[in-house]
Order: sequence, then C-alpha cells, then structure tokens
Amino acid sequence: MATQRGLLSDRAYDKLKHAILTGTLTPGTPLVELDLAKRFGIGRTPMREAIRRLRDEGLVRLIRNKGAFVERMGLTDIEEALFLRELLEVAAVHRGIDLIPEERLKALDSAFERFAQMGDRFPADECLAADVALHELIVTSARSPRLVKFHKQLADQIHRIRYFQAERMRASIPEHRAIIRALRKRNGVEAERALRTHMEKIRENLYRNRHLL
Repeated sequence: MATQRGLLSDRAYDKLKHAILTGTLTPGTPLVELDLAKRFGIGRTPMREAIRRLRDEGLVRLIRNKGAFVERMGLTDIEEALFLRELLEVAAVHRGIDLIPEERLKALDSAFERFAQMGDRFPADECLAADVALHELIVTSARSPRLVKFHKQLADQIHRIRYFQAERMRASIPEHRAIIRALRKRNGVEAERALRTHMEKIRENLYRNRHLL
C-alpha cells in the first residue's frame, strides 16, 4: 500500500512539474487539488503531496487562506538563480574537472560543431539539449549529490526562460565549445573563465528579454 501511494505521489509530482516547466500551467495559476486530480486522473492526496514537494523546490507558492499557485519569478528572482547556478558550476569545475570522461566531452564538442554547420536547418532543440547535457556533466563530475540536487532546483526555477534563450542557441555555440576545450585540457582556470563568460551572455539576453517574463 505504501509503495502504491509512493508511486502515485511520484506520478502526480512528475505530471504537475512537467505542466509547470513547459508553461502549460502559467505563473500565477491557482492549483486546486480537486481540479488537478481530475485533470491528471490521480487522487487528491498524491496531488497534495506533489504540490508540497514543488513548493519546497520553489516552483509553487502557498498563500495562507488562499491556496497554492504556480510561482511567479521576476527578473530579480531569475538573476539570483543564475548567480547561484554559476557559483555551483564553477565549484563543480574545480572539484571534478579531472573526472569528466573525455569521450563525453568529445561527443558534445562534435555535436556543437555539427550544429554550427547546419545553416537554415539549425536544430535549436537539439542544441538546447546538448547545452543542458554539458552543464549537467560539469555538475555531476563533482561527485556531490547535494550539489546536483541544488543545481537541479535552480535549473528548474529558471527553466521558463529557455523559450527565449533558445533564440540565441546558435550564437552560444562558440561559448560552449570554449568551455569544452578548457575542460578537455583539464584547465580549471580557463574553464571557469569560459563558463563565467557564457553565464554573463545568458544574463545579457535575459535583460534584453525581461519584458517577456
């Protein structure tokens, strides 16, 4: 029974989180347990547990006497999340740079090189996936479950800006390849510099598109 309840709770969590991250449930949307239970075909208790988990991750806000809502993140909130994400990734670089598999770096570099040559058929979604894979590779190399957990929470919180970050994917290819080049040389100082440059470009794009938040 406990196992079944856990599975239902995880299912409710996955579905609700996906709806929030993809923008199906937009910031400020009320999260009514009964409505969500009907929508996803899951009981109210698992849905209540999912809402609480997402509150702990910063994706849901609980307001006393009003209920739960999809969290709104303004420019300052996202800037802070980007700042903290950068700190974690820089720390991960210096802790785990020698542990990153060369074959993974080589494969990612080849992927970015291919994307750069694709002209009008540029695969923005594939490039974005490679971007995510590179940053996750850096973080997991630190061999720190807590660091991975905190980084994932921050990445989820700023996920909603990916729809306009995708517009600069092609321009970001040299930034990603510079990071990879430094990682392959196992040069932590150079990798940190390349990573910070990349993050600064993300912030610049965020500021230019702040009206879309």
